[in-house]
Amino acid sequence: MIDISPGIISSGCELLEIIMKTEIAFADISRSFGKIGVSSIDNILNLTQYLDWIRINKKGIAKLSPKGERIINIPGDTLRLRQAIIDYVDVAKPSWLQNAQYGRKKLLLYASKNVYQCFLEAELIEGTSEEVVKYWDTLSAMARGIQRDALTEIGRKGEKLSIQYERNRTGRDPQWIALESNQDGYDILSVNDKYNMQKLSIEVKTTKMKYGAFFYISQNEWNWSQESANHIFHLWNISGNEPRLAILTTSQVKPHISINQGAGEWQNVRLPFESFLEHFKKTPFQGEKNISDEL
Repeated sequence: MIDISPGIISSGCELLEIIMKTEIAFADISRSFGKIGVSSIDNILNLTQYLDWIRINKKGIAKLSPKGERIINIPGDTLRLRQAIIDYVDVAKPSWLQNAQYGRKKLLLYASKNVYQCFLEAELIEGTSEEVVKYWDTLSAMARGIQRDALTEIGRKGEKLSIQYERNRTGRDPQWIALESNQDGYDILSVNDKYNMQKLSIEVKTTKMKYGAFFYISQNEWNWSQESANHIFHLWNISGNEPRLAILTTSQVKPHISINQGAGEWQNVRLPFESFLEHFKKTPFQGEKNISDEL
């Protein structure tokens, strides 16, 4: 992953200004400039291409992309630096961004020296002006979006494993309900077994963590498990080379579920995977293709 610093961002903006004012072949940039500002031309080219600030047309001429035009038209180094950080986060999705969900102090605590300096020179490490607050809210929203995307990807892997498991177990293709809608209260619709075609609904929960992982059950998911004649939970741990599965009945999960009291009504309950360790087993897959290989 390419790192950022105020110096290389400033140098990148200088290169954008040169490209905007002068027609220059991309291949000639490295030969024409050893350094711009404090940064080597190779590092600057890597950054500006990584952030999609420059592109090469069919004639080999370097041109500004829409993102490059946007940042070069921002007045002042401080505001340019703020936009550059957003552009970098959008592409790189750096690990330090996740801390934005917990506030400015937490992110700056775990940021590298160069990243901290970017925030410092962008005048973002203190102050409560409307612009600064809005900026940090934007970073927090981006962090939550990246986290949701990662959790969705992990969840889909578990659902794929459950589909393969049920296909092997029943000899039939189950329905991938969650792919069509996440409002039904379950993810997979299978059958009891090869000889009993009674419907079996399955809620799938997945983790890639070896220890300390949690999963959430919504009130809608729990209500369905109570109403369904045949319902189970699939808990997948895909932290190792071989996926491990715990199959739980509603009655096995029930002791861990919250209850409504007074005017209070729970919406989601968090359960540790470790509460069900004794139920996890290695799960061999048969067939031409082992879906666990795709993980």
